[in-house]
Amino acid sequence: MKNKRIISALIGLAGAIQNNGKTPNTDRIVSEALLLPDSDEAVDAIHKEKFVISPNCETCMNPCGNTSDFEICRWEQEEESIRSFKQQIAQKLYEIAEGYLNGEKKELPDGFYKAISFLGYELIEEYYQKLLEEMNEW
Repeated sequence: MKNKRIISALIGLAGAIQNNGKTPNTDRIVSEALLLPDSDEAVDAIHKEKFVISPNCETCMNPCGNTSDFEICRWEQEEESIRSFKQQIAQKLYEIAEGYLNGEKKELPDGFYKAISFLGYELIEEYYQKLLEEMNEW
């Protein structure tokens, strides 16, 4: 999977969005980040947006994990079939983000952030398959 650090940070941002909603800038920031190579600047922009959405997370002394970046090393420990599903989901996210940024899509689909969250879950294959089927309809 390309840009793993960005995906890792986006999983944390998706958790913040689930709890608090998003800002008018979130869709653009996320879409732009998805299309960038891994860099400190891209990850910092994602974290900055997360802390706008959920300001207490920046200074929390007892993080709950809901908005934490995903541990990248966990992807490598998953079964090949699960990694393959996650790669397909990520590819669809890249395509959707590109369509949003070039104006083909007026807004990101409702399930876009759910799909980002699924990259951080350890689920059975059927759930990933169902999500991919949903994403193909977007």
